[in-house]
Amino acid sequence: MFPTVDFKICGQICGLFVTITILIFFVCQKKLNIKSELNFLRTLITATITCALDVVSVFFNTLIPQAQISILLSKLYLITMLVYLTSVILYIAGDTLNKKKYNIIFWVWTILGILATTAISFAEIRIVDVYTQGVATYIEYSVAVAVVVFVSIFTVRHRNQMYGDKETVIYIWMASWLLFALIQFFFPKLLLVSFAVAFGVMVIYIKLESIDNIIDRETGLFNWNSYLKYVNDMKLQGQKGSVIYLKPNDTLKKADEKVLRASYKMFNDAIRKRNDIIAFSIRNEYLFVMKKDNLNEIKTFLSEGKRFFPVGADAYSAFYLNNVERIDNEEDLEPLVSYVESKYAESDSAFIPIEEEMIASYYSISDIEEMIKQAVENDSVVVYYQPIYSVKEKKFTSAEALVRILNEEGKLIPPYKFIPIAEKTGQINVLGRIVFEKVCSFIQANDMDDLGLRHINVNLSGTQLSDEDLAETYIQIMGKYEIDPQFIHLEITESANVEQNKTLKKNLDRFLNYGVVFALDDYGTGYSNLNYVVEMPVVTIKFDKQMTDSYFSDAKAKRVMEYSIKMFKSMGLNVVIEGVESKEQLEGLSDMNVEYIQGYYFSEPVNPVSFVNFLREKNG
Repeated sequence: MFPTVDFKICGQICGLFVTITILIFFVCQKKLNIKSELNFLRTLITATITCALDVVSVFFNTLIPQAQISILLSKLYLITMLVYLTSVILYIAGDTLNKKKYNIIFWVWTILGILATTAISFAEIRIVDVYTQGVATYIEYSVAVAVVVFVSIFTVRHRNQMYGDKETVIYIWMASWLLFALIQFFFPKLLLVSFAVAFGVMVIYIKLESIDNIIDRETGLFNWNSYLKYVNDMKLQGQKGSVIYLKPNDTLKKADEKVLRASYKMFNDAIRKRNDIIAFSIRNEYLFVMKKDNLNEIKTFLSEGKRFFPVGADAYSAFYLNNVERIDNEEDLEPLVSYVESKYAESDSAFIPIEEEMIASYYSISDIEEMIKQAVENDSVVVYYQPIYSVKEKKFTSAEALVRILNEEGKLIPPYKFIPIAEKTGQINVLGRIVFEKVCSFIQANDMDDLGLRHINVNLSGTQLSDEDLAETYIQIMGKYEIDPQFIHLEITESANVEQNKTLKKNLDRFLNYGVVFALDDYGTGYSNLNYVVEMPVVTIKFDKQMTDSYFSDAKAKRVMEYSIKMFKSMGLNVVIEGVESKEQLEGLSDMNVEYIQGYYFSEPVNPVSFVNFLREKNG
């Protein structure tokens, strides 16, 4: 008889051994002391008790199946399983919902658990062989299915609030439960429920709660995953806190391994003595979270703490932020700190505050950078055309191609919002290539002579011209669309310094040899160095809108512009006046005998279809 009993409860004994082992490991490991840890501990304890009662009940069901003690133990096992199922829900909801919502979930499932417990206590239960049947068992299965459905729906709805691999782990957990429960239901002699319980907590522990997931092995401090959990817990509990980011200023030193271990131990011991600070290690840098926002105390801590900081570097800079919730993305951490550091480039302070305005500015830049990336991926970069009027021919003979971005709502984003960012991040290169290809496609698709167009102007920045492959890439695009280079005029600005950039000069020469023509854009802004005009291979000078407006409001500016135009015309250069917005401006400029005028008076930048329709109407 006893060997049979041993065989039938081996699965339960294995499950019990697993839960006890995990419980010991979890109790002994270093903790953050947050709510999710308490909830997981409760889940572990109830899982262990459930597996233990399963072992005991199977043992008694085998030896004395009809005894009252066997019935009592079987019902007690079912009731502890209910408690375990409730604890699972509370663990999953605990680090996702705020206090108010969590309390609602807590009381709803507690009341349901009490009702189910009462029903099981009075319901019929039969012991067949070593397993149970009857109404009490069916109630248990019903609750288990309800929990699986609830947890699955809850996870789908709140997946964006879950850190790390938690969403995936929960799906695995629920799927394994459902699988084992179905097998148990149809093959009751297999007795797999306790094994399923143990398997579930084992997956959660290994993937989310084990020491390898929360501790940095080298330093012994909590890692980034722990930081996210800790900050998330503070947020859900309505707690505030400040954070210090400690960054080494010099190259990391190579220290003896024994010395390094001793340093880290001293560091951990010093932190452990302070109950108001918790330290996290991220690569070779450190985050200190403080629930007390006392700036003087923080500075004192950093000053006194130098003696026990790890020996990885000789000096550190401290970046202080009074809202710990603002740092929640590891990918943004280093760029954000570098951005703040650049704002304090002239300061020799070792303690740098991260102002809210800086964070807003940084994330604004990051959002625009991401918007550009998405626009490129989703083909949401579009080209608009602004016609340029020929005063002599009384018609529109050219146009400027201008880049626009469509956001997710389909609204146009003007260039002043993203071009400066694209210049800084290097994204201007891919934007420029897309614009150039779309312009070439437009030229190929339309009869330029029929539209009355001689060329289209495309902007090039100094950053683009510094790209070694620019000229060859653009020439290949023109070849792809069979575009005669006479149809392309490239607009460059004074920021493109030929003398200081050999790559830029090489690109210009390659374009010129291919037959592409250049125009100088935005004359009247910047330094307007005449030597630059002489040295640059341009055939057209475009006066900026700022200069146009000054012409009508400032006598000196008017005189400068008049003489400049005469000089450029004597050099054989064409002149385009930009920013003409009224009939008065147009008439006021007519005496200067300029060749071309561009501005809202004639047309704002329009999409390709509207542009073609405009030309057909105006040029006849």
